[in-house]
Amino acid sequence: MRQELYQISRKTGKLRVHRILVATLLVLAGCATPEYFAARDSCTVEWNSRLPAEYEILITTRHRMEEVPDGTETCTTEMVHDTSDPNRSVYTTQRTCAPNMKNVLVPYEVQHEVDIHKETRKARIRNCVAQRCIASHGNVSCKSDT
Repeated sequence: MRQELYQISRKTGKLRVHRILVATLLVLAGCATPEYFAARDSCTVEWNSRLPAEYEILITTRHRMEEVPDGTETCTTEMVHDTSDPNRSVYTTQRTCAPNMKNVLVPYEVQHEVDIHKETRKARIRNCVAQRCIASHGNVSCKSDT
């Protein structure tokens, strides 16, 4: 369980790398041939049936920022005119205090449903596509020599 949580936290820590990779794949997908897409689709169907999704619930710890008192306070004192007796001019002092706050990270747990075969299945699909493209076109991208 601990290793699974570590893998999840590693994955979320590399979100920027994943965004760059997705952007690169989208650009490259524009260069892919219909033969490549056909090989990918047939390999996807094959490996989705050979290695179906199997979901597990993982609990991960996330953090949120909260404001909490820091143990100090700021006080103000002001003179207040007491108007209860119109014949006298009485002033009293009124002190008002408010706690000073600080931001802290507070951990909380979140449940995630994760397909434990997803990464293996994706690797098998990539390998299958590469093998089919090499067999039919002599390269991994299914591009003809025209």
